[in-house]
Amino acid sequence: MILSLLLLLRNIILYLGVQLRYKGFELAYVCRELYSRYSSVPSKR
Repeated sequence: MILSLLLLLRNIILYLGVQLRYKGFELAYVCRELYSRYSSVPSKR
């Protein structure tokens, strides 16, 4: 009983870790895209 609970908990933690990693990659990609777009535009404001 306890073993199955531990396995379930470990699976949930692994799943959340993978989700967070993919979200982090997406965030980093979006930030890099925005940064390159804004840095390429000459700031004449």
